[in-house]
Amino acid sequence: MKSLLKFFSLWVVLLTLLVQPVYSEKLNPAVLYELGRKAQLTDNLPGAIEFYRAALELNPVFLQPMIGLAESFFSLEEYEEALKYVKQAKKYDRFNLRLNTLEGRIRIGLNDIEGARSQFQEVLKKEPNNLETRFGLAELDIASGKTRSAAVKYMETLEAAPQNRRALLSLALLHEAEGNISASSTYIELALKYHGSDAQVNLEAGRIALSRGELPRAEKYLLTAIALDSDLIEARRNLAYVFLKSDRSSKAASVLEELINRNREDVLSWFMLGLAFERLGETLKAINSLSRALRVRPDDEVSRIAMENIALAKLPLDDKIRKNFSDYHLKQGSLLEDKNLLDKALYEYRRSLRLNPESKKARLAYAEIFRTRGFITKFSKELEVLKSLGYTDNIIQDSLEATRGKRYDQVSVEWGIDQYAVEKDMLKLGVYTLIPANREIHPTVGEISSHYFIDMLQKEERFDIVNREIAITSFKQAFRASRELDIDYFIILSCQESERSFSIWADLFLGGTGARLNTMHIFRTANDRVRNAFLKLASKVEELFPLRARLLTREFDRGVVDLGRLSGVKEEDNFIIIKKGKLRLKNDSIGFLFAESDVLGEFTVTRTDENLSEGIIIKKSFFDRINQGDILIAPPPTDESGMEEEEERDQGLLYRLFALFKPKS
Repeated sequence: MKSLLKFFSLWVVLLTLLVQPVYSEKLNPAVLYELGRKAQLTDNLPGAIEFYRAALELNPVFLQPMIGLAESFFSLEEYEEALKYVKQAKKYDRFNLRLNTLEGRIRIGLNDIEGARSQFQEVLKKEPNNLETRFGLAELDIASGKTRSAAVKYMETLEAAPQNRRALLSLALLHEAEGNISASSTYIELALKYHGSDAQVNLEAGRIALSRGELPRAEKYLLTAIALDSDLIEARRNLAYVFLKSDRSSKAASVLEELINRNREDVLSWFMLGLAFERLGETLKAINSLSRALRVRPDDEVSRIAMENIALAKLPLDDKIRKNFSDYHLKQGSLLEDKNLLDKALYEYRRSLRLNPESKKARLAYAEIFRTRGFITKFSKELEVLKSLGYTDNIIQDSLEATRGKRYDQVSVEWGIDQYAVEKDMLKLGVYTLIPANREIHPTVGEISSHYFIDMLQKEERFDIVNREIAITSFKQAFRASRELDIDYFIILSCQESERSFSIWADLFLGGTGARLNTMHIFRTANDRVRNAFLKLASKVEELFPLRARLLTREFDRGVVDLGRLSGVKEEDNFIIIKKGKLRLKNDSIGFLFAESDVLGEFTVTRTDENLSEGIIIKKSFFDRINQGDILIAPPPTDESGMEEEEERDQGLLYRLFALFKPKS
């Protein structure tokens, strides 16, 4: 209660001061600065920024608020703003080496590696043993992908100062990120030994225990952190996460509601409250809490995905809430289509239809992209869906009439096959997220985004997604489930998010043996980074697997297979024909195995339809053993590495290390 009153009193004082006349004695820049400092030290960064800005309005050359603004924006990962204020501060205090170190850290956040190095070297020329700068150099190594070099620098700090809190915590986090649990435990235990009465140390110990699933230990450390510093918001939020993970959702909701009462703009607490209400079976309260998070931060993709996942799972098809969510994606799709970003627009329209399958506008927009790309039958099929839903206006009827004359020479028409009614052979695919490997801002982001990814993969008929559970704690758990479910391949995802970036690691394994076949890494920044990262991953997964078709029918040396232009098949493409039932998965790479004696012939595409292709059959032997139902495969991809190294820096680890940076009181 005392902390709550303290928080509101800061804002009351600010509002009171801002409405008083300029000549009032209470409008003292020094007073405003002190209020800002108090807000900053209690992690009320928006409040700190307001106080500091108010102080600068009254005294534009007041150095300390400039530094406070640089530090606060740095903590919020608003690096451009932070750089602006640290540069401004350096104009008035050119010899303050602390500002060089701060600017170096800011430039790491901006990925200006050489600029950061220059700032740190400037300090070390004058103070070779400056600890803060050495920490900055270690962070620079991590930003450059040199974690071993960073560890050496932290160790050198410990040689000079064996009990240094920052070095011990940094080493604990670094080893935890690398999966070296033993080393991480050693350093966190040393930090607790020397700094057991430090709230930040107990917070980090609690976070590490929580990430390992050691919930009683995590709860103990977090309660200690709160007892030592009742204003440590992160400790309370992590405690709520412990309650969520240990099926105490009511207690989690109580903690989160208290945090929200302190700060109605606390996006993460609103988000987590939504998760708590979902687990309590309070669907509408869950959606309302997540929508409040979006009101505070409209670009919070994870909150939106979580909210939509709940709607898809819990609300009936005709619910007004689902229709509202659908309209959002319809609008997004239209904006993307206007920019000619048709793949992304198509996804947005598809997501809109997932939420509201009866939306006339969404289905027309979805169908129109196929028409634009020349897939007339697909376009007409979508219009037929609208007709079956009772939409019989002139637009639909006229469009259907216009398409009939354009389909007379299609493969499907000539052979009398409904190309969109053909049941295709699919690969059985499992999708999991490894909980300990996710480095989150939003708790459970791995599980939430995995559902989102599955939704993307199911747009085609190539994959049958088979899952018993999505969130796992070990590889063994995924492998066992895959064996029991007779899955062909399974993917284990891990996500890493910061305020400005989103990364996905996806490992592809063979279901039968558990052999790792491929690793993909996707990194995205800027708006819509979660959507764009998963769209890229879905595309890469689809590209990994060689095409597989089935011979539907034949007449002499002509035949039809169940792949067409929608799958990228074109005239003169060649396929090998394998005897039905004789195709097996490779056990050491992506692809298929078959005996040479089971190769029956070749198929060369002569005409393509949207979902079918016609071609010439060339038998291998004198006797024609090729029958309906035999399998055709395309040559495997030339590049099976699948590794996408768009970014080496460990954003999640950097975010945690930056969070250790605290201004001195």
